[in-house]
Amino acid sequence: MKTKKFSTLFKFAAKSNLKASDGDESGKYNFYTSSTIISKKTDSAQYYDESIIFGNGGTANIHHSIEPFSTTSHCIVALKLSKDINPKFVYYYLLGNIHILERGFKGAGLKNISPKYIENIDIPILPPEEQNKIVTILDRSSFIINKREESIKLIDELLRATFLEMFGDPYFNSLKFPSDTLENLCQFITKGTTPKNEDILDFPIDNSIPFLKIYHITENGGINFNYKPSYVSLAVHNSFLNRSKVLPNDILMNIVGPPLGKIGIVPNDFNEWNINQAMVIFRPKDLISPLYLLHALRSKTLLKSIENQAVGVRQQNLSLKQCRNIKIPVPPIILQNKFESIIHIYSSLLSKFNLSLNQAIVLRNSLYQKVFTGELNFNVDFELDALIQEIDLQKKENDLSKITGDIAYLQRLIDKLNNQEFKEKDLYDKAKHGVFQLMAVKEEERKVVQEYDENSKRLKLALK
Repeated sequence: MKTKKFSTLFKFAAKSNLKASDGDESGKYNFYTSSTIISKKTDSAQYYDESIIFGNGGTANIHHSIEPFSTTSHCIVALKLSKDINPKFVYYYLLGNIHILERGFKGAGLKNISPKYIENIDIPILPPEEQNKIVTILDRSSFIINKREESIKLIDELLRATFLEMFGDPYFNSLKFPSDTLENLCQFITKGTTPKNEDILDFPIDNSIPFLKIYHITENGGINFNYKPSYVSLAVHNSFLNRSKVLPNDILMNIVGPPLGKIGIVPNDFNEWNINQAMVIFRPKDLISPLYLLHALRSKTLLKSIENQAVGVRQQNLSLKQCRNIKIPVPPIILQNKFESIIHIYSSLLSKFNLSLNQAIVLRNSLYQKVFTGELNFNVDFELDALIQEIDLQKKENDLSKITGDIAYLQRLIDKLNNQEFKEKDLYDKAKHGVFQLMAVKEEERKVVQEYDENSKRLKLALK
C-alpha cells in the first residue's frame, strides 16, 4: 500500500499556552488535555478547523474534532494540507494502530512524543472515495460503541447515587462510620512494573501475556480487556513482573497522570494479565467488600482529595505511601454486602450492555485490522455486518431501513442466512432477529418470505 509521511499531509497549528486548570466542568467547547478522556470544557475556543489532536505527555492518545475547541500546552494540533486526505481517516488509522504512537513516547520521567516523530509516521494513501467509505464504516461502529457506553454510564450514575444514599459521602464520613487506612484494609498494595522496551511485544506470540495500561480502565469502574494491549513473554511475566499479576476482585487505580484516579475492578472471569507501573493494585481483606471499596474510591470528593495529594508539575504522581494512607469509612460488613447485592441486581443488565459493548469493540478492532492491511474488499459483506451489529435483540422493532433500502444488502442478508455463512453467533442471532421482523410486517409491505426449496427439501428465505 502506498504511504506518505504525516508531514506531507498535515501541518501543526500554533501551540496553546493554557494549563489543565484553565478547563472547567461545563462550557461551549471541548477542552483537550494530554488524556484519553475528554472531561473538560471551555467557553473560549482556540481552534476552529477540522483537526487531529495528539496528547504529547503521559500515555498515547489521539482525538479528532470538526467543532471549535481549545487545548492545554501538552497537546499537538494537526491541520490538513491536502484536499485529498480525510483527517478522520488518518485519525482512525492511528487510533487503530495506537502502538505506532506509543513507540514515540520517550523520556526517563514523564514520557513525551515529539512533533518530529509524528511528522515521520507513514500514513497509507487511498483514493478519497475509499477513505470516506472507511470512515463511514468505522463511524457506524463507533456510534454503536458510544450508545452502549451511554447506557452503561446511566446505570453507573444510579449506583453512585445509591452508594451515597446508603453510606453518605466517604470523604466527609457524615454517617460517622469507623474509618481506617487502606494499608490496614488491604492484604496487598503494590505498583505494577513496566517491561523493558525490548521485552514489549505489539502482538501476541505463543505463551505471551498481555498487560494492562491506564486506558484499559473504563469510566464506569470496569476493565476493557478488548482494547488492544501490549504483550510480554511468559518468561518475562513469571520473572520480574511476577509481583504485579492481577487477580479477580483486585482494585486498580492509575497513579501517574494526567489523568489521575481512574479506578476499576478486575472481574471474576478473566485470563491472566499484568499491569504497568502507572497503576497500583489494592487487594482488599475480608472485612471490606471489593465493590464497596471501588465505589468509595470513585466518589468525587474522595477522588479529588486523592488527586490533590499528587506531586509534580508536568507529570502528576502518587506514591505507594500516599496510596496506603488513603482513609475510608468502614461500614458494617452486612451493610456493604447489602450494597453489593444491589449491584448484583443490575449486574445482568450491565453484563448485557458490557457484552454488547465488547462485541462492538471487537468488531471495530477487526475492521481496523482489515481496512488498514488491505484485507477489506469494499463489498457488501462488511457494510452489511456493521448494519446487522446495530440490531438490538431486545427490541421487537428495529430500524432496518438501511438494509431494506438497498437490494444488494437485503439479498446478501438472505444468502448469508440460507447458506449459514455467519461465523459469529452474535451476528447470526441479530440477522435472524432482523429477518423475522421483516417477515412480521403486513403482507403488502413484506419484502422477505419463506419458500419451499425442492432441491434441498427445506424452507429457504427469498425476496418477495
